[in-house]
Amino acid sequence: MMARKIYAALDTNVLVSARLKPNSVPARLVAYALGGAIIPVTNELIFAEYSEVLHRPKFKLPARVISDLLDALRSVSLTVSAGNASAIQAHTPDADDIVFYATALTSRAAGNTTYLVTGNLRHFPQEDFIVSPRAMLDIIEQGNSR
Repeated sequence: MMARKIYAALDTNVLVSARLKPNSVPARLVAYALGGAIIPVTNELIFAEYSEVLHRPKFKLPARVISDLLDALRSVSLTVSAGNASAIQAHTPDADDIVFYATALTSRAAGNTTYLVTGNLRHFPQEDFIVSPRAMLDIIEQGNSR
């Protein structure tokens, strides 16, 4: 039996943690995404958010490291519309998080097994497809999709 593909909208905090802590759970998730174990779902709004946050001076990330990461993610991502993000604004307290939730919902509506992976679970509604990086790692490594 062929394993079901797993898709994930990776919140920006996952990428930031992955770059700042190379041996962290988020870093392992990004490696899985780049290696094909999970398929990132993205769009231009998500990439704009990634770029803006990763370029913040407080993270001290070299521009080349950021562009290489974003290019690599773009090459393995499935582009998914954010749908009607304004219709779900009430579900997320942080306006920057709406695009991740909307993109995950659009991907799920298309029949994909899609998760939203975030280190800020409190910023999203409590739903079984919204998971922490650790929970996503467990899903990948143990094959227990929700």
